Amino acid sequence: MLRAQPSSTPWFSLKNSAKKSRRPAQGSQPGVWSVLSSTGPSRPSSKILGEAGVRLEVTGAEHLDPARGGAFPAVVVANHQSAIDPVVVASLLHGDFTVVAKKEARWDPRAVLGSVLLDPAFIDRSSSEKARATMAEVAERVRAGTSLLIFPEGTRSATPVPLPFKKGAFHLAAQARVDVVPVVLRNTGEVLPRHSKVIRPGVVQVRVLPPVPGWDAASRTRAHLDAKVADLHAVYERVLADWEGDVDA
Repeated sequence: MLRAQPSSTPWFSLKNSAKKSRRPAQGSQPGVWSVLSSTGPSRPSSKILGEAGVRLEVTGAEHLDPARGGAFPAVVVANHQSAIDPVVVASLLHGDFTVVAKKEARWDPRAVLGSVLLDPAFIDRSSSEKARATMAEVAERVRAGTSLLIFPEGTRSATPVPLPFKKGAFHLAAQARVDVVPVVLRNTGEVLPRHSKVIRPGVVQVRVLPPVPGWDAASRTRAHLDAKVADLHAVYERVLADWEGDVDA
């Protein structure tokens, strides 16, 4: 077992540790790993971050915890700067969840740990028909009680400013009739930079904002959905610009 080191940790060196943390395949559903979100210090995604020397500072974690009144199931959305982002957010989730990622990420060596840990539902963006079929399957899973983690920018941002949000996550929240829980990540790009394969020990700050309801109603017209998504994007910009500020989604 690897231990946290004062120096940087190669991303690929945690691969074997990640494999040991996987739930046995027998009887499991693809992409649904309740073991990853089990509470306590034995949570595999938390252990892997600890082994790499990454510490989390989290506010608002109760919004993801159904035992404390948090939303479940829900569509959990987060800004995206680093390949370590899925592992960070997974360490905060409770119960069964699945992840949606672009098909190209499957072959990215920087995403190998997230893929090994989370077994994502990969979206083929070259085929609208295949993409819609995958999202329909995920929507059914959410309705049945599985939360979804998705990065609505669709790719990693090269700066701390989030890219425009794509609408797929919010259409899915409307289909499944669940809330959206916004998660704002800070410093993940410093812990694992965009073109790096080395994890740097450090602190990642996380703000979980209150659940945002009403996506079913908003999706009835394109203008309403566009406005609601734009409002949420503006919240991310404000939080990242003023981390200690009092900002509600």
